[in-house]
Parts: sequence; structure tokens; C-alpha cells
Amino acid sequence: MKTVAALLIVTAALAGCASTMLGSSPGQFVMSGPVNAIAPELSMRWQYGLKLNEDPETLSQITFSCGTIPGSSFSVKGSDLERRNDGAWYVDGPVLRVSKESTPWLYERATTSAQCTASLIRVGQPASKVTAQVNFAADTKLATLLQLHMAHDFNSRARAKD
Repeated sequence: MKTVAALLIVTAALAGCASTMLGSSPGQFVMSGPVNAIAPELSMRWQYGLKLNEDPETLSQITFSCGTIPGSSFSVKGSDLERRNDGAWYVDGPVLRVSKESTPWLYERATTSAQCTASLIRVGQPASKVTAQVNFAADTKLATLLQLHMAHDFNSRARAKD
């Protein structure tokens, strides 16, 4: 299961990855996009990855959003971030059912673009922001849908065997 999830993470990172390189930026995005979610029905989670110039433990809250893309807006505590081997910090949003009604942007034949923002909040200090533009071309969205279906089918069969 982790292999399929890892494949989806790599593909989504390549598809929606964006970064900022501002001199005084608190960090940069290394990932912003959909990844597989293990659920009874076809589902996804929005995943963010950040390289930060500070310890996330000092952040009382991080609010993420990629414009109006469903499932991309949520808040976490800095301690909720998970450090990975690449040195970046990652977090997954809530499970979102994948369908033409709940995730219409994935089914649109046009490129979906959004400005992603991570608002970093520290107690007693002004919020700082990390921003990045993401673009999901129609063929990328189709590939993402196919991979989400494959991962869901694989996970469903694995659960059935247990």
C-alpha cells in the first residue's frame, strides 16, 4: 500500500509542485496536490509539503489553502507536520470523496490553476505567508484520477484479503 501511496505522492509532487524563492520568505512549498486516501470509496487528501526556515514546533497554527480547490483548505498545528527524508515537512488534509460533484476540478478538461498559501502563525507575532502557484493540466488531472482509481482498487483488494 505504501508503494502505491508513494507513487501518487511523487506524481502529484511533479504535477502540482511549486515553490517560492523570496529572500525573506519563511520557507517554500515543495508539494501541493492530491494524494490517495484509504477509504471505503474513491477518495483523496490534499497534501502540502514545506521546507521551513524555522522549527514548526514554534508555530501555533498553519492554515493552508489553494484557492477554491475543494479539500485544499484546512488548518493544523505546527506539531502536526511530519518530517520526511527530504528534510521537508508534510501534512495531509481531511479525506475527500472523489466525484464529479465533490471534486469537479479533477474532471474539467481545462487547466486548473490556483495560488496556494500557507499562513504561519506564531503566538504574539504577526503571521507570515508562503505562497506558490500550482497548475494542473487536463492530462495531469486525468493521470491523477487514474492513479487514484488504481490505488483505491489495490487498497480495496488488500482490505478484502484481511
